[in-house]
Amino acid sequence: MPRLTASRWWTPRALAACALGIGAFALVLAVTDPPGPGFDPDAMSYLGAAESLVRDGTLRVPSAGWDDPDSTTALEHFPPLYSVVIAAPVRLGMDPVQGARLVIALSAFATAVLVMLLMSDVAGPPAGALAVIALAVTPPAIDAHVSILSEPLFLALMAATLMLMWRRARQPWMAGSAAAAATLVRYAGASLPAACVAWAFGGRRDTSAGWRARLVRAVVAGAPAAIGMGAWVLVSRRARGAEGIRDVAIYSDLGRSFGQGARTIGAWAVPRLFDLPGGWVAAALAVALLALTWIAGARAIAGGQTGRWLGCCALVAGSYAAVLVASRALADPAIPFDGRILLPLLLLGELATVAAAAALWRTRGLATRLTIVAAAAAWCWGSLSIDRENLEYARQEGSDFAGWSWRNSALMEWTRADRGAHTIYTNWPSAVWFHTGRNAREVPQRYEARSLPEFGARIRGARGAVVMFNALAADALPLDALVRAGALRQIYSDSSGSIWVPAGPAPIVRSKSPGPAARTP
Repeated sequence: MPRLTASRWWTPRALAACALGIGAFALVLAVTDPPGPGFDPDAMSYLGAAESLVRDGTLRVPSAGWDDPDSTTALEHFPPLYSVVIAAPVRLGMDPVQGARLVIALSAFATAVLVMLLMSDVAGPPAGALAVIALAVTPPAIDAHVSILSEPLFLALMAATLMLMWRRARQPWMAGSAAAAATLVRYAGASLPAACVAWAFGGRRDTSAGWRARLVRAVVAGAPAAIGMGAWVLVSRRARGAEGIRDVAIYSDLGRSFGQGARTIGAWAVPRLFDLPGGWVAAALAVALLALTWIAGARAIAGGQTGRWLGCCALVAGSYAAVLVASRALADPAIPFDGRILLPLLLLGELATVAAAAALWRTRGLATRLTIVAAAAAWCWGSLSIDRENLEYARQEGSDFAGWSWRNSALMEWTRADRGAHTIYTNWPSAVWFHTGRNAREVPQRYEARSLPEFGARIRGARGAVVMFNALAADALPLDALVRAGALRQIYSDSSGSIWVPAGPAPIVRSKSPGPAARTP
């Protein structure tokens, strides 16, 4: 085995990859400065479980249903690895929000380095740099890195999986291990082990091996994910009793989800132009042009690795799309086919397009090269103009629950000043926890309408208070139904919502005016 030396590691290609990674790291830290990072509702589960792991050695979320005996619930709606990773800097003394910010920045660094090195192998260093730039200006990618979400870590693990599938085909357990880690970050990551199994069975250059040898490679590639997810399912079922991670059923109305997915892909293919009249036509033409580019790029170098790389991207993309559609149809009808969910597909599309364009650049004439330059410049301009607007808003107002109206809500000030005198019930427990540090219970949902009398009895017995924000969740019951069930009286109201308590003489801590922005936990 050749000895690894500094000269082998620190090649110009590796140095360029590190430079791009450092740039991505610095960019994420810049866009997540206060009032960032943004708080998506999912972030409560990630941050709360990380805190719980450090404090108690358990993965628990700081909210509960209205009828739960405890104010926390076991983490089961999301896989555990993102919370476990955030727990590492928290264990070293960092604030959970800052620890998550560090994890996001390190994930961006890893993604940039891996994409640069991978695409340099496939199509050359210029193509690697272009692929990193394309990902850096993709609006859904920017949005995913502005808030505390699991997508940045997932993208890094997906890039690692692709790298190991490409470079370490003879060690399928390596790619399978990276894919298993991705599955423990996002359930949709189950697509990656499936792709690794298919690639190990028939995607190597050496296809002369018999079916038994291929089967062994496939089993080795899939074993890490089977072990990891099997263990997590057992732990989740143990924590939640007989309940599963998801309720399996057959959910309809897929057409609306497919329509949303088509709009997401159209907005990515022709940014800005998609919003104009005739945007659908432009998007369809752009997607058709991309498909022709992939086909022409694969044929440009007959027998070369460009075609093999496009096949790898198609395999992973097809596997991800299949898992996504199956999840929407059988596990969760609320899954949106938006930019966040489809971001891995967009990244794979960009990697395939860059590789195909690089092949055409090397084999075609001036007209083709000018077309490639013009298309890339137009796409980057449209994407950057969207990024600029989104980042300006995030920097001025704050993203999602980190927004100004949430930070400075008088309802939040009242909840902080209440200091545990009331049990809090609300339609947004995550917002309450982000800005007050208090655990809160959800109010009943529409499907729980028959349980309203029990809710009324419970809120009166628990000396509860309903903090109801005007930004209603889709499944929330109307406020008047909750008021009637609990015999509630209003003690505060403003443009952001209202506060209700059971009728009676109990003393109430009232808010006079909005206070300063709360320090997040």
